[in-house]
Amino acid sequence: MGFQRFLWLFFAIVLLELVACSNDSLAGVRFISKPAITISLLIFLFFQSELPARAKKFLGLGLLFSLSGDVLLMFDESSPLFFIGGLLSFLLAHLMYLSVFLKKSMFAKKSTLVYGNLLALYALAILYLILPNVGNLLPYVIVYMLVLLLLVLVAFLRKPFTNSVSYRLFLFGALSFMVSDSLLALNKFYLAFEMAAVAIMLTYALAQLLIVLGGITAAKKP
Repeated sequence: MGFQRFLWLFFAIVLLELVACSNDSLAGVRFISKPAITISLLIFLFFQSELPARAKKFLGLGLLFSLSGDVLLMFDESSPLFFIGGLLSFLLAHLMYLSVFLKKSMFAKKSTLVYGNLLALYALAILYLILPNVGNLLPYVIVYMLVLLLLVLVAFLRKPFTNSVSYRLFLFGALSFMVSDSLLALNKFYLAFEMAAVAIMLTYALAQLLIVLGGITAAKKP
């Protein structure tokens, strides 16, 4: 599948999802449009014959776990178990993405402490806002936040280990994921806001796209 053709398809799916998010009468469309975001990326990934097998496998697993999370979170209002299942699915997705991008030697850099502290402050601010309403879900939320913060930290520290295109793609992808999840948490546990679903899904779709492209372009020499 050509890259430009895929992008047209991907953005058409995202646009359909955003329209469905903003119109209650089209809520049923989301059962197709929301999973289609990760499914389209899986199909695109399948045709990347030049991508190393290991990277392709873990990116694919990350998308599959994300797809599972997408479906489970569509039913989270009916039972907390669906929300927990969705968190677990995305936690596993982040671990798969880490398997692609993480190098142990990254943490020897002096900037680890700087980025780590900034991310910790950000997480604590979000946690402070949502804490009164999280209830029994708190342990699951904290574990998930730690894994997501590790993903973003790796994205910051990855610059010397890859080419500039892959570095920027994965960095902005990881940051977009963090923004999307922050919006989801604030909307669910702090204060529901208008067009929340649109903002959450727009940043989420962008995150998944950029992470996959970051993995594909990483095959090029630094």
